[in-house]
Amino acid sequence: MEKGKRWIVGLLACMVVLSACSKENDEKDANSTKDKTNAEQSTATPSIAASKTDLYKMAEPVNTSFILRVNPDLKLPQGDTMDNNLFTRYISEQTNINFKLQWYASNTDYEQKAKLAIASNDLPDAIIVDEKQFRAMAEGGQIEDLTDVYNKYASDEVKKYYDSTKGRALKQATFNKKLMALPNIVPQADAYVLTWLRKDWLDKLGLPEPKTLEDVEKITEAFIKRDPDGNGKADTVGITGNNSTITQWYGHDFRAIFNVYNSHPGIWYKDSSDKVVYGSTTPEAKQALVKAREFYAKGLYDKEFATRKDPNELVVSGQTGLFFQAWWEPFSLGDAIKRDPKADWKAYAITGVNSKYNVSMVATSSSFLVVKKGNKQPEALMKYLNFVTRFFKSPTANDLKIDHVQYVSILPLTLNIDYEDTATKKHDMLVQANEGKLSPDQLTPEMKGHYERWQRVLASSGKPDPADWSAPYAYLYGIGAFPKEEAQNKVYPAYTGTTPTMDKKWSNLQKLEDETFFNIVLGKKPIEAFDQFVSDWKNQGGEQITKEIEAELQK
Repeated sequence: MEKGKRWIVGLLACMVVLSACSKENDEKDANSTKDKTNAEQSTATPSIAASKTDLYKMAEPVNTSFILRVNPDLKLPQGDTMDNNLFTRYISEQTNINFKLQWYASNTDYEQKAKLAIASNDLPDAIIVDEKQFRAMAEGGQIEDLTDVYNKYASDEVKKYYDSTKGRALKQATFNKKLMALPNIVPQADAYVLTWLRKDWLDKLGLPEPKTLEDVEKITEAFIKRDPDGNGKADTVGITGNNSTITQWYGHDFRAIFNVYNSHPGIWYKDSSDKVVYGSTTPEAKQALVKAREFYAKGLYDKEFATRKDPNELVVSGQTGLFFQAWWEPFSLGDAIKRDPKADWKAYAITGVNSKYNVSMVATSSSFLVVKKGNKQPEALMKYLNFVTRFFKSPTANDLKIDHVQYVSILPLTLNIDYEDTATKKHDMLVQANEGKLSPDQLTPEMKGHYERWQRVLASSGKPDPADWSAPYAYLYGIGAFPKEEAQNKVYPAYTGTTPTMDKKWSNLQKLEDETFFNIVLGKKPIEAFDQFVSDWKNQGGEQITKEIEAELQK
């Protein structure tokens, strides 16, 4: 089945926003004051040589080679190159690190060249890799141990972001009890699956807001049967589905139903007995499939979801009023709002059978900055990360004089670290500004922009520009729907890398899972087919993969 693409636009837009906001002036707190003062003093007295304890600047100039993924359409100001431009010169001035470009490529060419460089050990001094590559390089002795480097040279600002993950990020970058990489931090807001519905339809039919899956069932049935759009036609469709997957993270899927049963398909996690399990093979997953099958049989799901290329077309046309999606869905609702400005979309978190809001968390880290084995000054990369984090999140007066946008796409090494709950912090900031508790000048540049957009929405007489509406609405009403921390049951992945057997057999195992789950939901196979699936999954490689993961977790 062809993967629909349109609903992924929201994800991509959100990723751009999160990436951009990670490169903005973030909240400042007392922990970063010492670092910032240190940096400003260094800038104010350039004639004084940097000391060995300076967390931002090497005592002597250091050349550091790197490789770069570039956009084929990249255009730079005249006279600038990818390793000699306004920003790299400022980096050199501030850190004494001179980045030297070893090679560059775009898209798939970059991936192929990077894999070849790793395989042949023809590495630059530092490189950003994925988790599979990181673990292979650590296993092969290709990279430096950064344990002492981090402990001695990481700034308080960098440490506070890593500390926000409660040790998970650094643990993911640890191999044989040594910190072998500096990991990124993935915003955890994307893990939450919300129920998005037409609140105006809900009010018209006199229905209460949903709190449980049973409420969702009643609302969906009412939307289908009671003509909420008032056009006199029985043309309202039920919950949208995804023609590519039942449980994988593409949006408009069935994960919300699985989470209700404390089922966490598609991830490896530790169960209550501390045993590693694959979430798609548990008894809870079977319970969720029973309910999903029941919903479809009752006509509560779009009958054509398995063949419909784009579920978002039902949203835009006004034919559906309920679906499951992430907090950033408003980025995909622009056309729907333009067509019907009175459509009042609201998001809700649904409690599970265990009276908790169950969440399948995403990997804490997905990218890793590693330093080539034999590098004599690995602390240079730690100081670079200190600097670039300060530059984008708590810039000094001198930092602010440098264009924060022009050269972002060609940073020598891009590693996004932030609070793992950064989206929630930004929601709180925007709410406080709307309530007058923060002035616009107290906001970060990104959130100040969203605040100004929201003011234009409020002044639009009910006909907002979708370009103004989407981002602030996502933060206010998407993130705003998250349940309180104490009401959540967060299940974190125990392992997000790959194993030898996974490399060989995972595509077949995924196909087995997708086909079985689709056939059960569509009623083409009985629910007992799940038990056969679990047995086949184990015999065809799943059991061996589980053993390999357990072994990896011991390293």
